[in-house]
Amino acid sequence: MANRSRYRGNFCRLAGQDLDKYIENEGPFDGILGFSQGAMLAASFGFHKYQQDPGLLKGEINYITAEQGGDPIHVPTAIIWGQEDPYLRNFDALILALCQSPNVVGYMHSGGHEVPSSTSMEALAETVKMIKRTIDMARKQDLILG
Repeated sequence: MANRSRYRGNFCRLAGQDLDKYIENEGPFDGILGFSQGAMLAASFGFHKYQQDPGLLKGEINYITAEQGGDPIHVPTAIIWGQEDPYLRNFDALILALCQSPNVVGYMHSGGHEVPSSTSMEALAETVKMIKRTIDMARKQDLILG
């Protein structure tokens, strides 16, 4: 188990460094969109950049629980997750604890670990609506560059 934790920490550290370099070289960008581990990387990257937490640079990756609290994520955030996703137990409580309430919009679709698609037009439409709402919030806060 120790090797697995070390691998994950190193992987996350390297992915965070790669993302930082990419943003520096290709940016600026108005936002980050990610699914599953990509969403985790985007959230972790934003959180650690905001906090300027050196733990990410050392490869120290810890799971965050709702009880730990801390400073919330302040940027507008859209969270879309599946009700049947086995990886996201009590996810709504965690997100509420990590995101500043007025800046987070969420939608829980009836599926599992998947991005809503044309197989459920209702879920797809709600997902698009949440993303548009998040973009509107960012515009109102002058966070959109163009």
